Formats: sequence, structure tokens, C-alpha cells
Amino acid sequence: MYSIDVVSTFYRDKTKPSGFLGMFAKEKIFGKMRGTHEFHLGKILPQVIDEIGGGIDFVILDTTHTLPGELLDFLAVLPYLTDNAVVVLHDVSFHQTQRKINADATGVLFGAVTAEKFLNFQSDEELFRYPNIAAFKVNEQTAENIENVFLELILRWNVLPLEERIIIYRRHYRRFYSDALIEIFQEALDMNGYNFATQNK
Repeated sequence: MYSIDVVSTFYRDKTKPSGFLGMFAKEKIFGKMRGTHEFHLGKILPQVIDEIGGGIDFVILDTTHTLPGELLDFLAVLPYLTDNAVVVLHDVSFHQTQRKINADATGVLFGAVTAEKFLNFQSDEELFRYPNIAAFKVNEQTAENIENVFLELILRWNVLPLEERIIIYRRHYRRFYSDALIEIFQEALDMNGYNFATQNK
């Protein structure tokens, strides 16, 4: 098992490392049975995915929830997934249930990806029945229709990643995706970069 986080410290307590509870469980609870859980902190997914390698059969994608967040990371990890790998998304309805209007990246990804999708609607006693956690299982059509995910990058981003990170993502995508898809990515980047540069003018 591998845990990757772009930040090295816990966002609510900077004195603790990201994933400190997982580290505690690995050392104190599982002991000799702790397996091979590795933590990659202070890095983005494309920086460590080759080290992790292919054959990944299960992913929990829980990043910023704001565009382009989960879209960037799913596109990065897809070439390393096994046939029928399961991807779990957290906070797919967060933008509605908590009224975090910019927290829609997981919902956008879930709607755009071509895959077998799993939604466990909640009881009628809840305010909203649409779940906040969903999953999908990749299949042959996932890669064949990945253009749909690239096209969602044209939506307005809420965060503009650092230039050095964009370079890493672009270099990574070029290894696996067609020139036409890279052109969509670049156009989305250009449009959003322009919007961020001019939004206060």
C-alpha cells in the first residue's frame, strides 16, 4: 500500500506529518503484520508513480476536491491500473451537502469517466440520498473514452498549480496520451492561466 500527499505536514496541525495516523497504525497496531505501507510526502503523483510501478488494482483518490485536482491525478494514474481496478472517490457530493461550491472535482470526474459505476444511495431519513463516497471499476472503455476526462479540464479551475508541477504532469501525460489529448490539456491550461492572470484586472 502506498500513500501520496503533496504536503508533508498535516493541514490541521503542522507539527505532525501527513498520514501520521496511518504511520501510527503501521508501527503500533499492525506490528509485524504491517506489510509494505509506504508514505511519499511532499511530492505529486507523477513524481513517484514509476517507483510504485504498474499493476495497481485499488485507488482511493482524495485530493483537493477542487478543479483540476482529482482530474489531474486520475489521468496520471490510469496507465498504471490493472484491468478492472477499482477507484474510490471521496466527497463526490461535498459541493452540495456542505455547500462548498468549488469542491466539485470528484463529482466531475465521476460523471465524466467511462466505467462501471457504484453509487450506494443513503436512506430516506437523510437530507440528501446521493452518497458522498462513490466508486468505479475501470474497463476497456475507460481508456478508449479518456478524452471525456481531458475535456472536463476546460472547466474553470479554482486553483492554478505551480508551474513546476504543471511541467511534471505534462511530461508524464506525453508518455501515455495522444498529441490531440495533450493539446486539450494545454488549451485548458492556457485558458485557466489567462483567467487567473486577468481576474483582478
